Parts: sequence; C-alpha cells; structure tokens
Amino acid sequence: MPKAPKPDPQEIQRFESFAAEQKALPLPSWITNPPGDANKGVRKLVLNTEDPSFQAFKQTKETQAVKALCLVLMTEHELDRPNAAAKAAKYLYLLLEQTPFDPDARMLFAKMATDAKDFNFAWYNVRIGVYLTPEPSSNDLEFMCFIGSFAAKSQWGPIQASIRALAPTPEIAMQVIEKQGILFTDKAKPHFTASPK
Repeated sequence: MPKAPKPDPQEIQRFESFAAEQKALPLPSWITNPPGDANKGVRKLVLNTEDPSFQAFKQTKETQAVKALCLVLMTEHELDRPNAAAKAAKYLYLLLEQTPFDPDARMLFAKMATDAKDFNFAWYNVRIGVYLTPEPSSNDLEFMCFIGSFAAKSQWGPIQASIRALAPTPEIAMQVIEKQGILFTDKAKPHFTASPK
C-alpha cells in the first residue's frame, strides 16, 4: 500500500535477491503455455487416494516453485510493484488446476481475495484450505475467523463447531475461540484497508 510503512532498504535488497533467484527458475509448461480454457475440460470424481487422478495431484518441485513465485509476487504487490497481483492470481489459478487439493494454494488465494475485499471468495478458499490442512495451526484458524467476521459474521456458532473439529487439540480450539469471538459481536467494527489494484 502506498502509505503503509515499508521495510528498510537492506530487507528489500535481500528480498530482491531472493525474488531474482525464484524468477530465474524454469516454469512448468502448464504455466508458460496453459491449455486454453481449463473450465471446458472433463472433470472426474476422485473416489480414493489410490486413484491415478489423485496421485497426479501430488506435490512436485514444479508446484512448490510456483507457490514460491506466487509468494514473491504477492510480496511485490505489498511493495506496490505494478502487475504483481495479477500475475500471482493467474499463477494461482493455474496451480489449482494442477493441485486442487493443495491447502497452501487455497490459503494463498484466500489472502489475495481478502486483499481485494472479495470476502466471499476468500471465505470459500480459506475453509477449503483449513479443512485440507492435516493439523491447522492457531494462525490458520484465526485467519479463517478473520475472514469469517466479514463474510459470515452471523455464523459464529457453526464456525466455533468447525474450530473444535479441526483444531489439533481442545486447548488450541478454546484459545482461538476466546481470542476471536470478539470479531463476531456487535462491539466489533471490522475494518479492512485493501491494497490498491
């Protein structure tokens, strides 16, 4: 954001070095030459984890590299670099075509949608991301609550039930519920300033 404080120049220089390394890595063909309109493809219902279609969705060095590049682009967006958000969104869409069960990609999409104030789309993705994460952290659950306070403020009861079901321990569930409950009360006036497009 233009008025937000920026990291010190040394931090930015370290980031620029890391970003250059990530951008120098070769991108997979499904990024550089995407197959037309992916939505026109035939969908197949995956019934178990032994299904070849599910096996094809396993993480590879390529998918990890694309996620790292998306993080770089999202950071560049926060530093007000032009077109960084649009590139990150494009790569995330293509990544999810390859790995629709990837919780990291879903959480990244939720972050991008939140930044664009598209809270319903963020809510859709953060719930999928949290449910796909084997042991979601308290940060994951709190992020879900934050987005829920915009997209589903009247659903605090079901959200608490989800937290209890998903948290790795009852103690973590209680901590998250106690900490985030204020967001779902009339006292809370959530305010979010999105980065400019």
